[in-house]
Amino acid sequence: MALKRPIRESADPASKRFGHVQQALGHEDECTSVLPDLSLRIRNLTISLAGATKHPRTEKAAAPVRTPVFDKDDWKCARVTPLFKQGERTDVNNYRPISVISIIAKVFERIVYDQLYSFLANEEIITNQQSGFRSLHSTVTALLEATDSWALDIDRGNLNAVVFLDLKKAFDTVHHDVLLSKLSLYGMQESAYDWFKSYLNSRTQKCVVNGSLSKVCSLGCGVPQGTILGPLLFLIYIDDLPNCLSFCQPRMYADDTHITYASADLHSMQSSLNRDLKYFSYKNFDVNTFLADLNSVPWHVIENEEDIDHAVFIWNQLFSEIADLHAPLKGRRVRGVPLPWLNDKISEAMKDRDFHYREAVKTNSDFHWACNVSWSRLSTTSALTRFAEEVLLHMESRELCGAVLLDLTKAFDTVDHDILPSKVSAIGVSSSTLQWFKSYLSHRRQRTSSGDACLTLSR
Repeated sequence: MALKRPIRESADPASKRFGHVQQALGHEDECTSVLPDLSLRIRNLTISLAGATKHPRTEKAAAPVRTPVFDKDDWKCARVTPLFKQGERTDVNNYRPISVISIIAKVFERIVYDQLYSFLANEEIITNQQSGFRSLHSTVTALLEATDSWALDIDRGNLNAVVFLDLKKAFDTVHHDVLLSKLSLYGMQESAYDWFKSYLNSRTQKCVVNGSLSKVCSLGCGVPQGTILGPLLFLIYIDDLPNCLSFCQPRMYADDTHITYASADLHSMQSSLNRDLKYFSYKNFDVNTFLADLNSVPWHVIENEEDIDHAVFIWNQLFSEIADLHAPLKGRRVRGVPLPWLNDKISEAMKDRDFHYREAVKTNSDFHWACNVSWSRLSTTSALTRFAEEVLLHMESRELCGAVLLDLTKAFDTVDHDILPSKVSAIGVSSSTLQWFKSYLSHRRQRTSSGDACLTLSR
């Protein structure tokens, strides 16, 4: 990968000043520390002192900045608390490990994070298909871009095949040598490279369960969840995932990934998906099992309007089965609304969306989306939603949006009766109907009343 310029020395941890340490201290919360090694009172005192560079706690946080190594053993030791996700509580795979590290280590990581993220953003290294842990990106922007892309393909007459991938224990299986090689490839200078190598090596952890602390365990791979740098390093590690795909378009939010292939040919669609998944070689992803399962996935093809109700019924069944499996219905109410209400809303939304797709095929697509006033099932809300989608997509592409809101003064009163019939004729209105419209518009009058006075005007 070619960079606009190699990483500057200013992106090396050794160049940071005490002022950045002071600023970083204000972002950390004492309650997330392994040990009370920086009390709230001392921290506030450190931030308020004008001579922060002389304070012993600030000196402690800034000392490693002068060296290209991260060699504090107590900073590398994380206290892991298992957070239950779902399934059987006796299965260790059903717990998410949350790492808590020393607060001073977090302060130092924040300083390095700001430099590294600034470099990645300026050089536009992180792929635009990644929405996780990035400024101006969120799950909302990821979903908006995905649904907008799917809608565009449907308007073109294509089918969308979407495969959602589960990268098991993605953070815990990051290979340190591979990650370091990518840092070097992206332009990391020697001193910064040595620092990250020292940061990743010789990490340890202790597990806390019901107040009991386990023995120290060494870690040979992975980036700790709960640290400042961990998520950003994972984005670098997984950044080249789109390069593994020859046919499909991916969309990622950290390790949550789906790939999409759009085509009007079912055979081509499944063949392309299988070829991409065949070379999808990330660790702990069972490709063969997945390919076998893909062949049994039911396809729901809508060829005419009568098929829509059947498709909605099928999808409601699938949604219900998934919901019953992961969130079984219980005898409770949420805000006074029964939980089965969700299925009705899904059905209503899908029917409404299908209606718009059918109309878009029958009429000019741009004209259909733009004219949201006085159209059946369209409103100011749908117009604003469409506008918001376009603005968010431009923002995600790091583009500025300039919006000009026009007020057409007396717009209805200034319609030219000669121009309007010509436009009516241009959209295909027959001559007899056109003559009726001309008769409807010509020789119109209006009467204005004010008190006892009455004035008749010709138009």
